[in-house]
Amino acid sequence: MDDRIEAAKLVKEAGYVVWIRVDPIFPVEGWEGCYERLLQKIFDNLVPDRIILGTPRGLWKTIHYAKKAGVDVSWTKYFREKTGWGLKLPFDLRKAIYMFMREKLRELGYDVSRVSICKETVEMWKALGWTYYPGECQCYGEHALKFS
Repeated sequence: MDDRIEAAKLVKEAGYVVWIRVDPIFPVEGWEGCYERLLQKIFDNLVPDRIILGTPRGLWKTIHYAKKAGVDVSWTKYFREKTGWGLKLPFDLRKAIYMFMREKLRELGYDVSRVSICKETVEMWKALGWTYYPGECQCYGEHALKFS
């Protein structure tokens, strides 16, 4: 992780646009402290031009082939919601994660209009009250390029 942050810092210092992706955010025990420290470490080194957040999702193919290969799939027990983006954590937990992360970014002085969430439902965008752009990728669509 430190190497990636250092690389992003060097790229930013060289004058390039830098987007940071924090995805997937796993709600492990103590996750709030872990991710708050991650954000602090990022901002101690650079201010990204855009930040993309995401939570774990379980695609049918991933789960199927993991089971077939005998890989531990105990992580799938956390998925409660079936969406067009695969199985997801419970809605309220995802919402809490996104709200927490956005608030921490706001506390760091970041322009939260530059924060996006990846592969999320329209219902989640509406519940958060964040601007949704129909018909384009919420992370990399035309609207996001204005920040570059």
